[in-house]
Amino acid sequence: MPELKCSKVIYIQNVLDSSDYLYEKYGQIYDFSIGGLIRHDYINNADNGHIETSDNMLINYFNNEIYRQVDFVQSYESKNLADIIPFNMPNKIQISFVNNTQHIKKTCEKLGNYAHNDSKNLTEYKRKYFEKVKKLVYIIVDITENLSLDSKQKWYVILANNLLINSLKEIALSPVVSDDREDELFCFFKAYEASNKSDDILSFCDSFFTQVEKELASKKSLYTEWITPYKEFIDWLNRNYEEINFDFSQVNMNLLNNSYFLVDINDANRKLFGEFFDLYRRTCKQFYYLNFSWGLSSGENNLLSLYSRLFSTLKIKTDGSRGDEVINNFSTGEIKCNNILLLIDEADLSYHPEWQRNFIYSLLRFLSSVFYNCNVQVILTTHSPIILSDVPRSSVTYLKQGKNDSDNLHMETFGQNIYTLFNDAFFLKESKNKFVMGKFAEKK
Repeated sequence: MPELKCSKVIYIQNVLDSSDYLYEKYGQIYDFSIGGLIRHDYINNADNGHIETSDNMLINYFNNEIYRQVDFVQSYESKNLADIIPFNMPNKIQISFVNNTQHIKKTCEKLGNYAHNDSKNLTEYKRKYFEKVKKLVYIIVDITENLSLDSKQKWYVILANNLLINSLKEIALSPVVSDDREDELFCFFKAYEASNKSDDILSFCDSFFTQVEKELASKKSLYTEWITPYKEFIDWLNRNYEEINFDFSQVNMNLLNNSYFLVDINDANRKLFGEFFDLYRRTCKQFYYLNFSWGLSSGENNLLSLYSRLFSTLKIKTDGSRGDEVINNFSTGEIKCNNILLLIDEADLSYHPEWQRNFIYSLLRFLSSVFYNCNVQVILTTHSPIILSDVPRSSVTYLKQGKNDSDNLHMETFGQNIYTLFNDAFFLKESKNKFVMGKFAEKK
């Protein structure tokens, strides 16, 4: 059926369930259950080389979840986040550098495999070639190794080093053929040879990435535009270096010692952090070199995760930002979706009663603003009479001990009194005084 190819199912569940974790859901389904995300985030990041297979799956899930949240908040802010989020966002965010030692080592080894196999002295040639690759890969570390750097300069060096490695991996390493990007690698070599190693680190990085761009353009490389996000990040860092006043006191060059910096999301930093995150998003596809964390309660975290997971279904554009399309991927190519079936299990879990009162209203506003190109149908389960009061009786199915109880007479639900719904819709046994109360109190 052609309609099914244009339809997407989105499943959201906020309880860790063994069946969600153990069993993959097949077909064109976004499984945003906690179990599904733990499994999917781990497999996806391990396959892309973002993490080692020995890394902790839960830590990886939490890091990905917060990245989705930050991505959503930064992207959706222009649409008035306050319309759907009923709490103040944290005013401080902690950003940690990811230990990239193994990532650098593997990138270096893969680039070293470009050595030609027809050399007369294969062993010596490969040795010299690999030394050349190592000098390139570790150039930023080497030129700053003996310098006395303050914490802000260390922050810059770590960022610049990650930009170098990710740009090398994206431009000079083919994911398919082992040596079909050798010309691109030599563009990096030429930039290395032309750069002035005695420059200060800001000037060196500026001239190095500018030279890489020139070399790629001169070769008419198909990947010339791919260097642009990395160069723009360096340009932004250099242009705003004096203005950036994040807290760098915990930054250190040993990434094993939890090197991180803090950003106050105040009026002075809001624009800078937004630009910083946008540039990070465009340069982290090869390796997520930053992790984010902020202080949220469990209810705040669950509500923000609901919207951020839904937002992450939108297709990523070439600049790293989210577009406005939901895509199904088939072996024959991509197909744009125009129908979405959204399944939310236990929609009321961990939400304050006032949040439950606004839930349906806010959810519908969000869906219409994000999935405006699609027809969206929502099916949710709930034990909340507050949420039920926003749903017409004709759209409600009652389940009692696993059996459909909809045939029995039930009162109108839409706009109904909460106490009435407690008694009618959730099969509560009446107390002796006709009021709903805890059994312990009733027996007193």
